Amino acid sequence: MERNWDVFLSYRRKDIPQEFVKRLYNEFSAKKIRAFRDDDEGLHLQKGENDKICPSLTVHIKYSAASIVFFSEKYVTSRRCLEELDQILVSGRLLLPVFYNVQPTDVRHQTGPLQLG
Repeated sequence: MERNWDVFLSYRRKDIPQEFVKRLYNEFSAKKIRAFRDDDEGLHLQKGENDKICPSLTVHIKYSAASIVFFSEKYVTSRRCLEELDQILVSGRLLLPVFYNVQPTDVRHQTGPLQLG
């Protein structure tokens, strides 16, 4: 299967500073690592459009060799982020988690800022 991207970046826009994402993306580009972020094709959504993953993102996930998921305090409150995560897990590709202002145990046990209850 052909890979269009080396890495797919999944994050909640409101939680992760955009300068950080831009710098990471530029560093990947400088190293000839093809990274996909939703800004690449004007896919970032306006307020209120955060409900569902757009079909083209599913394709980008499918054709990425790996994904980096930035788990943040509000990541689990975004349906779109959870749908991206589901597609990443279904794809069976390498997933590299980054914990941004949360602890790995918060994700594992759904506690702290990630508590769903």
